[in-house]
Parts: sequence; structure tokens; C-alpha cells
Amino acid sequence: MILTLIVFITSYFAHIVTKAIRLHYFPKIALVLTAVAASVYLLIILADLTDKNTFLSTGFLPIILIATVSEQFVGVLAQKNLKTAASLTFSTILVAIFAFSLVIYNDFQDLIINRPYLLLITLVLNVAVGKFTGLRISEYMRFKDILNKK
Repeated sequence: MILTLIVFITSYFAHIVTKAIRLHYFPKIALVLTAVAASVYLLIILADLTDKNTFLSTGFLPIILIATVSEQFVGVLAQKNLKTAASLTFSTILVAIFAFSLVIYNDFQDLIINRPYLLLITLVLNVAVGKFTGLRISEYMRFKDILNKK
């Protein structure tokens, strides 16, 4: 979580700096990701100097995923505002914590290893959700007065 927090703080300040010098979107994202990479690198060096093995034992995949989420954070920040970006990021972190909690559960691991065809269900569900054109549950609740008039 400390790594994630540092990455998002770095992303936010790098976004402010690149916004002040008025750059196009892709060079801005490249500079933000460079700042994120530099901050992670400095954090790893600091962890090595202080003999904190927590950051050194972190694999590259989580670091890459955190950097990717920070890039999306900056993208939303550039198009919307800090409140929206923080809300979406918080939601993403909650989903990631839930998914991590599920994945480290031994029975779940055994289920997926012994029945890999179950992963195909996720493909079907994602296509079904992606093709859905109706109202969301929150929209049914929001517009229930209008829908009840019919």
C-alpha cells in the first residue's frame, strides 16, 4: 500500500507539473510514467539502504500493474478532476484487494488449477456484460418514479 500511495502521489504531482508546461496527452503520460518509474527506483534504493526487504521482495508484475493504474489515474485526472480520479482509484484498489483475497485462498487456487475451463465462464460473462444495453441497477433506482409511471 505504501508503494501504491507513493506512485499515486508521484503521478499527481507529475501531472500538475506537466499540466503547467502544457504538453500533449501522450508526452504528458510518458513523463508521468517516467516520474513514477523514477520514484519506484528511488524507493527500491532507499529500501536497500535501510535493509527493508519488503519492497525488494515485491515482484515486477505488481509494480507494473500499479504503474498502469497510475497512468489511468492521470488520464482521468486530465479529463475530469481530482475527486473523480480519486474515487475511481479507490474503487479499483478495493476491487484489487478483494481479488487478491480471493486468489490467495487455497481452495480457490485448487478449484482453478483442477478445473481451468471455469476461466472460460469469465470470458462469457465479460462479453455478456459488454454487450448489455439496458439500464444499470443504480439507474433503475434513480429513475424509479419515471419507470413506475409507465
